[in-house]
Amino acid sequence: MKVKKILASTIAKLDSSVHTGGGTDDTAAIQAVLNEAGADLGIHLVMDGAALVSGLTVRSNTTIECLNRDCGFFLKSGCREIITCGELENPEFQVENVRLLGGTYNQDCRNQKRYNADFIIYQPGDYPYPGVNHYAHGPYGMAFYGVRHLHIDGVTIRNFVTYALVMDHFENVTIENTWLDLPDHVDGQNQDGFHFFGPGRFLTIRNCGGRVGDDFMNIGPDERDRKASITDVLVDGIFLDHADQAIRLLARHEGAIERVTLRNIVGTYRSYGFFICPWYMDHHSGTIRDVLIENVNLTAEKNNYDYQEPMLFCVAGIVENMTIRNITHRPLCDGRTLLKIGFPYYSMNEYHEYAELRRRQIIKGLTLQGVTITEAADAPTDAEYITVYTKTDSLILKDITILKEQPHSNGTLIAFKEEGSIDTLIANQIFTKGLNAFTDDENRITTLISNAVNIV
Repeated sequence: MKVKKILASTIAKLDSSVHTGGGTDDTAAIQAVLNEAGADLGIHLVMDGAALVSGLTVRSNTTIECLNRDCGFFLKSGCREIITCGELENPEFQVENVRLLGGTYNQDCRNQKRYNADFIIYQPGDYPYPGVNHYAHGPYGMAFYGVRHLHIDGVTIRNFVTYALVMDHFENVTIENTWLDLPDHVDGQNQDGFHFFGPGRFLTIRNCGGRVGDDFMNIGPDERDRKASITDVLVDGIFLDHADQAIRLLARHEGAIERVTLRNIVGTYRSYGFFICPWYMDHHSGTIRDVLIENVNLTAEKNNYDYQEPMLFCVAGIVENMTIRNITHRPLCDGRTLLKIGFPYYSMNEYHEYAELRRRQIIKGLTLQGVTITEAADAPTDAEYITVYTKTDSLILKDITILKEQPHSNGTLIAFKEEGSIDTLIANQIFTKGLNAFTDDENRITTLISNAVNIV
């Protein structure tokens, strides 16, 4: 295959700014070049300036390279995505061999439509509750449908309207050294980061970060079709800058999330760290198995959501073989829970209304290892660090340190809620200072195997 390399300044005005916009609409000139890409010809477009565009579509065998962060694209007012490829309704792989290298993609969120009826993209089928028959969302910063062999490196996505990047039906995707820049943050407007819907496999995300107005990353394979899966995921190096939430792994119905590693996640967050659960009410939940989360160092800031109490981890639904280890948590502003087990839905109202569905949960093979929690003398008291809402087959706690500087002992390591219970609890090398109780109800633990547990 031949590759045609084109300097953007030779075919477009490039008199805009990736920060403030303005200038000539270069959409037609740039799209004409991108349309040349295909099975027999690759296109390598080099952006040596900034273009005002109304949205661009990329095809197979396309590279867009921006020479620095001041080169790239600014979206015109009243438009949708900056970059799209493929069609959502097409179940086949449609586009492959795409690279986005460097530059800034500014969606100018305050001057775009949002949640317009034109953007209804999802018919979820029959929920087990009435009154919801569509899901309107968008526009997104970037949207990739039916894509494989996609590489995004060194890109800045700025002022996204809703999700910065959405992907549906993908294979062999790498996103690295990419920053989400959100100076125009608006509370409660779903200015999420990366969203991945299934089917998908072989996803790598490295050294990415920034600020988002909801979750930084969502891996929800069957959120749209209630049956797809996502497997073989590596996330290594996430930097959170006042993120509302960190990462979600959501399997709602027949889908699965398998063989996932999340590691080296640092920074600050406001409300929720990790949701690993069905999230949506459905006839039964999907399966989450073989997940490793390690090396997490997050500082909690003031909570900005009220549909659940703030927490670092929520693990619920059908969960098989999950390990969470090497965790440092500083809940400076409130006594939030470290780990909530068996709370499958996004709010307490649904939890109580759909009791039959929540009782179908299976929590087995959950390990929490290498946790350090520090609380200053003026920190909130009476925290419940692990709350158990459902029957848990096996919970292993190892190398847990809780250091509380308050003047009086307070708080509980394991607190049971609703129908919560643990069949087998293995506790090894637990040291606490200033903690009041190991558990609030020993009768809900069938078998306790403990070694070197010191509550002082």
